[in-house]
Amino acid sequence: MAGLLQTEECRESRVEAGERLARAELRRQIGRLESELAGLRGEAFGRVELEVASAAAVAGPRLLGLGELERQRDALADRAAAAREALAARSRAEADSLGLLGRMREAPGDYRWVQISRAEVGEPGCGHWHSRPRFGPIGMLMGWWRVKVSSGCPLAGRLAAVGSGKARRVGSPDQRPPAPWGSAPLAELVILAGIVSLVVGIVGGHPTAIGLGVALAGLGGLEVAIREHFAGYRSHTSLLAGFVFVVTVGLVYYVGDQILLVGLGAGAVAFAIAYYLLRRAFQRASGGYGFRIGGMRG
Repeated sequence: MAGLLQTEECRESRVEAGERLARAELRRQIGRLESELAGLRGEAFGRVELEVASAAAVAGPRLLGLGELERQRDALADRAAAAREALAARSRAEADSLGLLGRMREAPGDYRWVQISRAEVGEPGCGHWHSRPRFGPIGMLMGWWRVKVSSGCPLAGRLAAVGSGKARRVGSPDQRPPAPWGSAPLAELVILAGIVSLVVGIVGGHPTAIGLGVALAGLGGLEVAIREHFAGYRSHTSLLAGFVFVVTVGLVYYVGDQILLVGLGAGAVAFAIAYYLLRRAFQRASGGYGFRIGGMRG
């Protein structure tokens, strides 16, 4: 009887020792997977979003059983495999973007209006590379294309207007606001059509073509000025207020059938009001700046 009891105790001791070894091995595997996940998160930071938080293995503190430890290890292994695959896919995409950027730099005219951001090639920052024509519509006509590099990021502390307490969109100092119709160069084409019409009118002596050219060129330039001004990219307060002045004088003089002096007076009043409102609009969009011309701000 005593021998049987000793045998049973030995068997139980061996089982407990085996469970301890298995539990220690599972904890070692879990620790290795957690370390690997931490490294993958660091490698993925700023490039791809990975799952960070993990559900608690148990509701309260207690010694985990073998089954619970195995389930925790398997869950960590699945997450590590998914993270490795996401990073590999991101690396392939960045390599493709780098290859495209190299080809675009060699032949900008073959990749017209293509834009590649720094994030797409795995670099920090808010800038981008953009294939654009030199000298606007003239460069488009002559085939003069280049890759323009922009590194503009919104400046900290200018995301809220003074005293408002609400965040507002601030134009980047180096990035022209995009057109509402996308990357199509509609404004540039309108300006180009205006220039062509002007040349035809001047050479052929056609006043109608000259007037049409002035109208088209002015319309294209006005659209760009409005977009840049209300995005806080560049101030066009005087230009836009001057446009209001011309329109007001024309309406009062021609439509209202008033003398020119009355039209000029009404235009001056309209200019002053428009100047004040446009300046305030630019200050709200740019985070408090009264003007911005190139690298000058104030």
